[in-house]
Amino acid sequence: MDGDVSVDEAISRGRKMITYPMIALFLAVPGLAFYLCDQYGYPQWTIGLGLLIGAILSVGYSFFCGEQMAHMGIYQRSKRS
Repeated sequence: MDGDVSVDEAISRGRKMITYPMIALFLAVPGLAFYLCDQYGYPQWTIGLGLLIGAILSVGYSFFCGEQMAHMGIYQRSKRS
């Protein structure tokens, strides 16, 4: 069958679906802030704010995806007792 996917392939694809957008958010937001500072003369603290916002968005995306996958039964978060 052409539709068969191994468990390792599915896990690898799921990790890529979480990791690549998270990295893109983490790099794109500070990159945009740097561009705005360089080209349009925004204040230098904009870069630091961009780093903070990029980190918050990437961690938030990661958390949201993990919760959605847990809700669908794909991934189960460990519960601390």
